Amino acid sequence: HNQVTVEGTGRVKGRIVGRQVLVEGKVVGDVEAMEKIAISSSGSVQGTMIAPRVAVEDGAKFNGRIDMQFDEGREAPAEAVLSRK
Repeated sequence: HNQVTVEGTGRVKGRIVGRQVLVEGKVVGDVEAMEKIAISSSGSVQGTMIAPRVAVEDGAKFNGRIDMQFDEGREAPAEAVLSRK
C-alpha cells in the first residue's frame, strides 16, 4: 500500500516518497507520490510536491512548487496548450 502519513504532531525535514502521502503535520522538503499528495487543514509543506493528483484543504499552508505530471501518452487539456505566434 505504501501510504505515508505525517500526523498532526509530526515534523519532517527531508524528502518523502510514497504511493500516497497525507500531511497533517509539518514538512520542510520535497514530497513525491506516485498517486496523490494531500495536505489537511492542519498541515503545512514547504518544498516541491510532485504527484499526478494534489489536494490542499482550506486552512493548509503551502510554500513551494507543484508538479502534476501528465501521463506520457495523454494530451494536456486544451486550456493548458500554448500556441506560439
